[in-house]
Amino acid sequence: MLMLLMLTCKIERLVSSFDIQFTESAKADLRYFPAHDRRIILESIRRYLQVDAGWESKRRKRIRTHEIAAWELRLGKHRVVYNIEAETTIKIIAIGFKEHNELFIKGEKVEL
Repeated sequence: MLMLLMLTCKIERLVSSFDIQFTESAKADLRYFPAHDRRIILESIRRYLQVDAGWESKRRKRIRTHEIAAWELRLGKHRVVYNIEAETTIKIIAIGFKEHNELFIKGEKVEL
């Protein structure tokens, strides 16, 4: 019975997909980047957030100290800050990049 429950959870995790929405400010953040970076960011959002956005991994981390969003997607130097709303909706709050330990959104340093 336990094995069946574990298998069911794994299957649900594999097939659950999320609707991804961008805030207006996140759209503006995305426009800040060159076309090549925008393409990488958008493809990565689809690849890493469409399924399993609520599971921590090497790329997806919970942000414990941030008031605006609860999750961060790490894409090399790029960062996508997002929330999970309802059970099937991802809302992209901000898109920026990191230099050393500092986050920049539209070229402006932001505190996390």
